[in-house]
Amino acid sequence: MLGACERAGVDLIEKELVGAGKRKILRLFINKSGGVSVEDCASVSRYLSEELDKEENEKLIDSAYTLEVSSPGIDRPPKRR
Repeated sequence: MLGACERAGVDLIEKELVGAGKRKILRLFINKSGGVSVEDCASVSRYLSEELDKEENEKLIDSAYTLEVSSPGIDRPPKRR
């Protein structure tokens, strides 16, 4: 996940895997100086999807999932300095 964020030029702020069974959601919250654009989210999503689809990584998430990439938002308290 960090590799996908590095390739896109953003910082990974938080990640979470929620849900059970076939309803899992992998959420990534990203940030960068100057703010996060829709293009930044799309790049991280694309790069991460490429990584997760590789045969050696297929065991990281053992079932279908939905990938969500977004900024933490202005109202969310920062997780790190």
